[in-house]
Amino acid sequence: MPRSISKSRETRRRTSIALSLAAVAFLKSSPHAIPWDKGSGRKSRILGTSGQIPSGDPQSCLPQGTEMIYPRTRYRARRFQVNRQKGGSPISLGQLSMNLLAPVDGLTPSEHTFLHYCSLDAFYSIMDTGRLRFTSAKSTNDPSEFIFGQEVVDRVLENGHLTLKAHEKDWVRGAFKLKDSRDFRAFVFCMSEAIDDEAEVGELSQWRLYGSDGRGVALIFDTSSANKRDLLHRLTSIPRKVVYGEDAGKTLVEKTIAEFIDRSGCIGEQAAAILDEKPSLRCEFLLNWVFWLPSVIKHKAYRHEREVRLVRGDVGGVAGNPLVFFEKGSIRRPAIELQISNVLGEEPSIRHESPIKGVIIGPSGDQSAIADSIRYFLEARGWDLEVRRSDIPYRAV
Repeated sequence: MPRSISKSRETRRRTSIALSLAAVAFLKSSPHAIPWDKGSGRKSRILGTSGQIPSGDPQSCLPQGTEMIYPRTRYRARRFQVNRQKGGSPISLGQLSMNLLAPVDGLTPSEHTFLHYCSLDAFYSIMDTGRLRFTSAKSTNDPSEFIFGQEVVDRVLENGHLTLKAHEKDWVRGAFKLKDSRDFRAFVFCMSEAIDDEAEVGELSQWRLYGSDGRGVALIFDTSSANKRDLLHRLTSIPRKVVYGEDAGKTLVEKTIAEFIDRSGCIGEQAAAILDEKPSLRCEFLLNWVFWLPSVIKHKAYRHEREVRLVRGDVGGVAGNPLVFFEKGSIRRPAIELQISNVLGEEPSIRHESPIKGVIIGPSGDQSAIADSIRYFLEARGWDLEVRRSDIPYRAV
């Protein structure tokens, strides 16, 4: 073999090695790179800053004018992960496994004031214990509510998502097959958005249905400030707007499934390896994302209620929320109770830090006596709340 040809090949080989080493060094030093996992033998790969999931070509997610260089023998397209999280950290399996306590697109209330209508007995219990009762979603005033929402979710899971890829549809169908083997428990605390002057007087149909026909009260929850919103979230949950009608419910479920699939493409290397080894785990996670959605989907006939719900799914001694039971219609119904205030100070000078801002006394003939009782009671329990009287011209029969 001529020496010139041999030298040419050797030069190309050395150049190729140098380029590969330079590429690896560049990728490792990039602020948008996934760290090299020595155990798995996978090298770091640069991540795009555009925030878009690449459609087949990883180059498409890079800033314009940026060229992707990588050692071909080590690059695996199916492992390309795009991280859209702030700070550049991959999503963990824990974050992917559940979305119940995270914001969900389409469920953010438009108002910042919510009213919870209840009887006087329920009011005294809340103020006395500082705890809210979250009722099983299957034990609300109208049990058919949850059944309606469950049927909407089941139809989407069973029929699949039309815009998904084949393997993604398999995840959805797999989640549907697992559904009947899982004992899901969603617990809800119900409120309604206050519009116009409802934060002052309440809404008549709500007084009739949930406020002891005007003889009860309405607790005012205030989330107008970031501090109040964070406090409500830390103590209980994020307020979820209820969606009404089958079409709106279907859209919610499909968006949630799409968000899950989107986020499952943002996990780290080790998490991806775990899901590859146990494919059913991804179906279980997807099921966790949709199991509680029936509790925020109602028939369109209820849309006038403008309902907002706090939803929790954790229950049991380990979670710290043991079941309690209350009797309604001769049935002992399950519930959990969560603290709604931070108790400050010590007896007898305690005070409460809470997202509860005030209380409206229903439009009954006993307003004066009820107002007098409530003011003394709140003062004795360390609550500093505004007490209002509804001036709706209605008197219960």
